[in-house]
Amino acid sequence: MDKAGIRIPPAIAIVLLAIYITGGIAIPVTYALQRYEELIVVYPQGYDLEVLESLGCGIERVFKKFDMALVSCPSTASSMIRGLGVEAIPNFNVSLDTTVNVFRVYGSIRQVGAGELGIPVAWSWATSRVGADIVWRYLGVTGYGATIAILDTGIDPTHPLLAGKLRGWIEFDRKGRAVCSSPRDTYGHGTWVASIAVGGDTSNYIFGVAPQADILVALVLPGGYGTAAQVLAGLEWSLEPYDCRGGKLGLKPDVVSMSFGAAANYSNVFLQAIARLIEGGIVPVAAIGNSGPHTTSNPGNIWGVVGVGATDFDNGVAWFSSYEDIEWPEPPSTWPFKGRYPGVYRKPDIVAPGVDVVGAYPGELLAIGSGTSASTPIVAGVAAMVSRVLQSKGFSGSRLVEEVYNILTSTASPIDLPGSGSGLVNAFKAVSKALERRVDVVEVEISPSTATLWEEVNIGVRGIVEGVEISVYMAGVEIYRGPYRSGTAIKVRVPPTHIGGNEVIVVDRGGMYYGEALVSVYPSIYVAPRNTSIGKFITVALSGLGIGDLIAIYIESNILTLDMANLRGSYLKQLSTPYLPQGRYCLLYTSPSPRDRTR
Repeated sequence: MDKAGIRIPPAIAIVLLAIYITGGIAIPVTYALQRYEELIVVYPQGYDLEVLESLGCGIERVFKKFDMALVSCPSTASSMIRGLGVEAIPNFNVSLDTTVNVFRVYGSIRQVGAGELGIPVAWSWATSRVGADIVWRYLGVTGYGATIAILDTGIDPTHPLLAGKLRGWIEFDRKGRAVCSSPRDTYGHGTWVASIAVGGDTSNYIFGVAPQADILVALVLPGGYGTAAQVLAGLEWSLEPYDCRGGKLGLKPDVVSMSFGAAANYSNVFLQAIARLIEGGIVPVAAIGNSGPHTTSNPGNIWGVVGVGATDFDNGVAWFSSYEDIEWPEPPSTWPFKGRYPGVYRKPDIVAPGVDVVGAYPGELLAIGSGTSASTPIVAGVAAMVSRVLQSKGFSGSRLVEEVYNILTSTASPIDLPGSGSGLVNAFKAVSKALERRVDVVEVEISPSTATLWEEVNIGVRGIVEGVEISVYMAGVEIYRGPYRSGTAIKVRVPPTHIGGNEVIVVDRGGMYYGEALVSVYPSIYVAPRNTSIGKFITVALSGLGIGDLIAIYIESNILTLDMANLRGSYLKQLSTPYLPQGRYCLLYTSPSPRDRTR
């Protein structure tokens, strides 16, 4: 009905509307139907971006430090752009899916006890496996003065393991534009990886490899997903960090840690950014991916990035860890790392623990995760400690990055398996080499090579001078201290620890002698007292379980408890006996593995 109250027949109304649309906005309709695509353009220095605008492209974000820009162009223009002497790459997605295999929340950090008999429970096996705790005790290097940039899903800066360590924060939208916001974690992953690098301290909470290092955090993967433009923005920010209004923070990182990637991607989109990092003396460390053999993830597969694979409890390459020989499709003609970009090279460069690694989770919680996401911040923490030592000796720029890389790879413990790169990162040997401290590697043998809780094993050591005071550590616990006696085995007992391979480290008080070996620990259960009555309490001790495994304990068909193992893969509780007839009963426990669960 019109304003005068005259009813217009529907057919006429349709005709009038059609005339209005056709005559009034014919050009805008054509415009609206045009398909657009986002491209990241790599252009030569001094290039006039107005050329792209003349083709109908909109300039969304310019990355001045990289001679790159994000543009939105009509799909019909993309082929013409590639003929203008510039490289155009789609603004593809980058995600955590390629680097996280399992991720589960464990519980509150407040509920984790301090441990008994000098055995820490607030502890990550990965930290001890790479010898980071030995570095703190014997070399006095804890990461103090170092800064690591974490490009991820954000951070919970109030978490007890990370409080006071955040020195800079930025958020970028999907087009790489800065957003003013307060520090937060949009998924939990960023808090976790940050704590694996720097979380905790050197005594009560043993989680981070470099616990006295600081962090800068760029939120580039909201909810676990981002774009190449967001990552580029984070990398550009890492060169000279600023706040969301452009104010310079006055500091830069020693290392950039990237626990994400684009699987089977070999584009040049991150090459300029990585080159600028290397030239600036910033070590790029990135996950190699979780897609198994014959593939890798970008940027971890770029030459000059320390690409990190994952190992398990037994120092084997984790089944999901990616690796391959790479022939880069379009290598650059010049490259700041080792003088050139090789035609063929192997990835990963190095490996680190990546199965059931414990770290922080927003809200004072802990999370247990697997993937090359976990391995990457471990190497980043070691690289940061090595870099700070080298900087004190005058190293800078690409020479610094090369030397950090050389030290990490030359001191790694070799693993004779495909996908292991130069081997398992070794913090003690790496930092010692950076400090120019001589380390004599000694031979360590363990007999028997398998054991259970409190079982006695013999540690044989060869290559140490008679009478030198040594310490023996198993799973981060000092189990022997005393003079070395040639030809005499050291008898020790297995402390509460997790299933599978456990590191035994022998080191002298001066840190000149160092040796390591693995002992395999299997599940065991102890009950006291063995004779009891209905309703009385018995003490049940389990060890040799998985980290944080769900466990159930039964007598006959009666369940006594459904609980979780602690962060050492052990369990100790008093449980009440059920109402059963007098007799002899078996205590049974089961441990359904949580490793198949995904977040």
